[in-house]
Amino acid sequence: MKEEAHVTRYLLSGVMHIAVLGAVVRMMYIGGVIDLMESYYDAWAPWVVPCGLLETKEYVIFSEHIVGRYGMVAGGIHVRGEIIAGTFLGRQGLNRSLILERLVGSKKSSSIHILDYKDYVVGPGLIDVHVHMNDPGRADWETMYQATQAAAAGGVTMVVDMPLNSDPVTTTKKRVLEKIRIGAGKNSSFVQVGVWAGLVPENAGNPSVLKGLVRAGAFGFKAFMAHSGINDFEKVSIDDIEAALPVIRSLDVPLLVHAELELDEEEAHAHLQKDLYSSWLQIRPPEMERRAVQQLIDALEKLEKTSTNEKKGFRIHVVHISDDKALQMIVDAKKRHLPITVETCPHYLLFSKEMIPKGATEFKCAPPIRDAENRDALRRGVLRGDIDGMSSDHSPSPESMKMKDTGDFLNSWGGISVVQYSLPATWESLVSADPSVSPFVLHAAFSGFPASLIGMEHLKGRISDGKHADLVVWDPKSNADTSREGCYQTQKLSPYMGRAMRGKIVSTFVMGSMVYDSGVGVSATSCGTSIAKK
Repeated sequence: MKEEAHVTRYLLSGVMHIAVLGAVVRMMYIGGVIDLMESYYDAWAPWVVPCGLLETKEYVIFSEHIVGRYGMVAGGIHVRGEIIAGTFLGRQGLNRSLILERLVGSKKSSSIHILDYKDYVVGPGLIDVHVHMNDPGRADWETMYQATQAAAAGGVTMVVDMPLNSDPVTTTKKRVLEKIRIGAGKNSSFVQVGVWAGLVPENAGNPSVLKGLVRAGAFGFKAFMAHSGINDFEKVSIDDIEAALPVIRSLDVPLLVHAELELDEEEAHAHLQKDLYSSWLQIRPPEMERRAVQQLIDALEKLEKTSTNEKKGFRIHVVHISDDKALQMIVDAKKRHLPITVETCPHYLLFSKEMIPKGATEFKCAPPIRDAENRDALRRGVLRGDIDGMSSDHSPSPESMKMKDTGDFLNSWGGISVVQYSLPATWESLVSADPSVSPFVLHAAFSGFPASLIGMEHLKGRISDGKHADLVVWDPKSNADTSREGCYQTQKLSPYMGRAMRGKIVSTFVMGSMVYDSGVGVSATSCGTSIAKK
């Protein structure tokens, strides 16, 4: 009996030590200690070959316009391996030698590689949380390799893949793991890749399945309240959402929702002229968004009555809002401290229905682009901070599915190819609304907020010591390259092609590796990988 007691005690002691060690390692990861240790290894180990367009693993970036924590500053950024090892930020005209000595010391200051971007903006890389890639199963639409190439050329350093339009869709643990494996494969991704899991009627009421999806590495869930465009990803009812919300809240992750409720008016639309954009607008009126948003707000109010435990990561996140009145409903709900946030997309800020010609199906998306007055209200929403974040809703399809030969707005694919042009399209929109706008506003919406949405604000979304060296350098005054020759997107049919938009991408850095330079193009070797939720 004594021997058995000793064995039991030793086993319990071993389990406790392992648990403590695991907790310590996790805290070291969250606190950036692991990344700091790896940065020295990456920078100084002679057998670690630099990835991308730079032949060095340690360098200093200078600029007079760096996106700081509270606004635009000047200074230097010391990159070592995959992290920002140090920053020296302040007023414009700071002495470069002084900055260099403060960052790397007097001995190294004469030998370290320097990238002086002068008057270009240096900001945290864009994190695009709304990208439809098509691996596995629909490689002819666009692969992860091709989509992330375009993202790198657009200053995007991380994308989070939607659970569709891959085939099969990402609604099981097996499919989450498969996408993570694809993104981590050799020469598969040029930027970092995360995954959303799909919330559908089949899994909405199954807590063990939902928990398994997050444990497999998904950052949260995406649901459609209207038809998704493909039959194998079913829309959910508000009852499905209410059934899943307590579990999603306990997991402390967001639920992203395509918030439109379809109207039963199909017969009334039979007479509409298919090549007129006004016909598409008539089929997708703003009431669809408003009704869906109201149901989501009601569901959150019901949930709040049953649970008062605040969760930092949990919220309903309404994607691609296109209606200003629906936006105001969300703004009012936030004032009541309901856990709800909202994003919009560049096409809702840049375009209006008045700009869309007959048969120009490259503009078709859901919800639709609305009138100029509504567009201007959305622009003000971004400038005021009422709209929390930006995303591309990059949704390519084969050109034949856009039905350009007939200009059929009613039956063509509802998605826009945009991931390469999100930064200039957003910047052009904001400058048009307010010529004095700061690049800080763009990066707050397209870098900072998305980092918090996926629970990675401790490592991404801002330029500061210890964070990942995910950076974009861009020229706010020069036009972006929107030529067909400069387009990395597989599907070239896009309303952004050939359009003059300020915000030229100069360089993109992913985890310290330069993956794009405007003078060279995208790196021949991919430097990205998958990131799973920890």
